[in-house]
Amino acid sequence: MSLGQVAAMPSSEYETWREFYEIEPWGLAVHDSLAAGLATLLANVHRDPKARPKPFQLQEFRLFNEPAPEAEGVVSTSEGLLASPEQHSDMVLALFAGMNVIRA
Repeated sequence: MSLGQVAAMPSSEYETWREFYEIEPWGLAVHDSLAAGLATLLANVHRDPKARPKPFQLQEFRLFNEPAPEAEGVVSTSEGLLASPEQHSDMVLALFAGMNVIRA
């Protein structure tokens, strides 16, 4: 899906996807955590307790430990829906700020 398609998405559809994401997250952060969990397990299985008495932690293997920056100036209503389609577009564009995104 292109950024243009996401920006054109109705707010109600966006809200449905947002609610689904809260139940069943997807994306790079999820895959990063899964890979880090496996790496942590393998590192601890093969760890020399004399050389490293403290077990490895999940955070040591995560690539993306920093939280995503907050989008400035994006507000939503108390129900969670964006107040206008313009705010929806602004929020989507803010999410991709600083990334090289091909717009369709």
